[in-house]
Amino acid sequence: MATITIRNLPDETVKEMKEAARRNGTSMEQEARACLQERYRDRDALLRAIAESRRHQVRAPTAEEIDAWKRVGRP
Repeated sequence: MATITIRNLPDETVKEMKEAARRNGTSMEQEARACLQERYRDRDALLRAIAESRRHQVRAPTAEEIDAWKRVGRP
């Protein structure tokens, strides 16, 4: 595994990371690692996660359903 050093982070970013680490019971290093892994996880894993989240969503309404809803209550 690689090691990186990040210099010149804005104070506000460091403050927010420290707060997130405290809330999550982790270190700042673990928070940074989680952020980077989330941002750069592999494409296939991301597509699988999207597909999984879509399984729980209600289907989109059809154009006909939307038109019918618009007409409700109109003369």
